[in-house]
Amino acid sequence: MSDEPITPTSKNLNPSNNARCGFATMIILCLLQFLCFVAFRAALERTPYELQDSQGRTMGFNDVFSLEHYGFIYDRVSINGTISYLNAYDWFFIATLILGLWLLWKAQRKTLLIYSCAQLVLFPVGYLGFLIGGYTIVDWLTSKPRGYILRCDRELFIDIPFVPVAGHSPWLLCAMWMILVLWRGRRI
Repeated sequence: MSDEPITPTSKNLNPSNNARCGFATMIILCLLQFLCFVAFRAALERTPYELQDSQGRTMGFNDVFSLEHYGFIYDRVSINGTISYLNAYDWFFIATLILGLWLLWKAQRKTLLIYSCAQLVLFPVGYLGFLIGGYTIVDWLTSKPRGYILRCDRELFIDIPFVPVAGHSPWLLCAMWMILVLWRGRRI
């Protein structure tokens, strides 16, 4: 083996099967997580504001959700509701993840590197998730009232573009990891 540096244009250096399996696992997990966020948001749309839990707390716009409220939301999750909630940008996101799975097994390392870099440009809304997610975690840790799980209200899920912010952020982290691994030419 030579000691010359590995660059993205090095010849005959494709990702190992372990790296491909790891990347495929990340892509599939991101896809499943994204679909869960879509299902949650679609079910929230179908949940009435005046619905009350056993303590008499409503699910209004600024009313903090209790664990029972989340149960009401998940009772309304359906495949048809989830599919009908998807818009063109969501379908594009899903298509790029599926393309990524295909490229993992068919493309050279350089093509995978270009694909991963393109993800950072194609889904910029996901960067908001880093900011909003950080703020939300701090809020959860510092001001949790009794009887509530994770101080979330309907406003948190409606005022921001929840699906792309929450669904694209993990994918951007995975794309960054793929870039790092592919750039360095590691054999995982």
